[in-house]
Amino acid sequence: QSEARYRQIFENAPISMVLISTQGFIIEVNPACERLFGTTIEGLSARSIFERPELVENGTLPYMLRAFAGEAIVESPTYYDAAEDGGVKCFGQGHYAPIRDESGIVREIVEIAPDTSALFKAQQNLQNERERAAQERAKLLSAIAQVANRLLRSPDYTTVLPDVVRLLGEAAGSDRCAVTKDAIHPEL
Repeated sequence: QSEARYRQIFENAPISMVLISTQGFIIEVNPACERLFGTTIEGLSARSIFERPELVENGTLPYMLRAFAGEAIVESPTYYDAAEDGGVKCFGQGHYAPIRDESGIVREIVEIAPDTSALFKAQQNLQNERERAAQERAKLLSAIAQVANRLLRSPDYTTVLPDVVRLLGEAAGSDRCAVTKDAIHPEL
């Protein structure tokens, strides 16, 4: 009954679970793993993890090796491209733990990996927004510097007002231009 209970947990877990042999071959995956990577166990188990350069490139393999050495460890969120295995690109965070036999020797490791794609995309969108805001801020500061330069060089600031309005991105005749005009020349 205990075996059946753990089988149900493995099969129904919403988080990817993978069992990997000490030779580096994936020996079992749950349905959540197949959904995360967009492929089947056949696609994922075609090559040993030791023959996958992408696991070196994305920094995953050292974490797996530490689990094979007997350490339970969590990797930083990472990107994985399972396209070569017939799958998809995804973002995950592996939690690795050794599975030992009765004598304490590591015979397999388990990788438990939640899908962090939504978090990664949100972070990417935030970074893009920060970069956009920084560009806008730089453009505004440049415009302010140009306005200040024109005003400081002009003996009569009213003669440079059309240039100042243009630099600040206002159209002649806009409401803000009219307000500025009224403030400078209330008699008109």
